[in-house]
Amino acid sequence: MDYVLCQALKSTQIGEMRRVLMYYDVNCQYIKNLYRRIERNPHLKIDPSIELTAGIGLLHVTEHKAECGPRFSPTFIKGAGLVAGEIIESLWSGLNGCAHSTRTATAANRAETLDDHMNDNNWTKLVNIGKSIYTLIHLLPVKT
Repeated sequence: MDYVLCQALKSTQIGEMRRVLMYYDVNCQYIKNLYRRIERNPHLKIDPSIELTAGIGLLHVTEHKAECGPRFSPTFIKGAGLVAGEIIESLWSGLNGCAHSTRTATAANRAETLDDHMNDNNWTKLVNIGKSIYTLIHLLPVKT
């Protein structure tokens, strides 16, 4: 996980925004010794100008200790906005229909099939975003 995080931060174009909100199901434990683990590993590095803010998605934070909620819930993280932090897991139920066709497939074929279904989900959202925004705008009260 440390390697994945370091690579993601290194390869993502953060630009002028130096604050990164990082959601992970067990961030209350993961973040504790993160910088110590990275210091000890010569292959890992996080740019010191990046400010990492740890959060736990709304689906999981409710199952943690009471003290995790105010500290890690996106609801209470300044600047996080209204976000669940769990988008991938919310899409799993839509992939259940693939279970029969991927059960006996090779790993490569399974990954390709799941990619196709996720790409279709993204394409559908992209195509329908205009209609959603139009509907939202027309539902808002008119200021007089």
